[in-house]
Amino acid sequence: MLTPRVQGLSGHIWEQAVLPARIGGGSLLWSPANTGPVTVHNHVVTIHDMRVFDLPDTFALHLLGWTRVMLRILARKALKLITVSQFSKERMLTWFEVSEKSVEVIPNGVNREQFYPAAPHEIHETLAHYQVLQPYFLAFGAGAPHKNLDFLTDVWRKTGLAQRGFSLVTTGNIASNLHSSPPDRDSLGLKRLTEVKEQHLPALYSGATAYLFPSRYEGFGLPALEAMACGTPVAASRAGALPEVVADAGMLLPPADGDAWIDSIRELADNAGWRSMLSQLGARRAAEFDWDRTAELTLKVLQRAAA
Repeated sequence: MLTPRVQGLSGHIWEQAVLPARIGGGSLLWSPANTGPVTVHNHVVTIHDMRVFDLPDTFALHLLGWTRVMLRILARKALKLITVSQFSKERMLTWFEVSEKSVEVIPNGVNREQFYPAAPHEIHETLAHYQVLQPYFLAFGAGAPHKNLDFLTDVWRKTGLAQRGFSLVTTGNIASNLHSSPPDRDSLGLKRLTEVKEQHLPALYSGATAYLFPSRYEGFGLPALEAMACGTPVAASRAGALPEVVADAGMLLPPADGDAWIDSIRELADNAGWRSMLSQLGARRAAEFDWDRTAELTLKVLQRAAA
């Protein structure tokens, strides 16, 4: 049985009080999203990252203690733990009293039918919808501090690329004082999109000069894969699981080294040959991650746990 998505306090109450009673005595429960009922013994839990332990300042206080306690209990009682990167596994072994064999690493995948190099007309229509002009760099993030987008906006100002017609397109509530309102291109070349529809992501990725991923912490880093699947060069932080995901198919930079980011962004803007090579390397790298394989590996873990 798979746990449904739950939200808010009522969801947690349902998960802990109602769900266990609905599970048959011999059934195996798989909880795929960092939570689950602590009273279920036949239980496999997927924990995507350990940010709640490693970066507690990025969590709301009312969730911090609850989440830490719940994860420790689940890790101790689960038949098997699944995580999405070797980095996350190592962090789990640091924080939990569990054996290395109890944690299985199964990477995420990318749907290449959804994420692909978009055709010119798709890019044109999508950019017109969001009033985005080329050339632009792209960075996604919902305002969480570890996404490091305030750092990126500061770096962007120092590149001088706005004076050459480039812009930095971001999402989320970051550095709002630096963005024009309504969100439009300003003298700093910054544009914030408050909401992006999923079906528009391939064209937004494909139209970008490069995707910038300055995060200080990622349990996996799926946007990097999505961008690479769309043929978009990627510059990412050498932090968390991003080196595992990007490997040698993108630029890996220290998350706090502003000069390195400035130089790399300028290089991406100026060097079409470098962008082309990264695009090819990224597409090959993204092809190594497949959701069908993720599902197959997960099913094997569940079958062994149920045996």
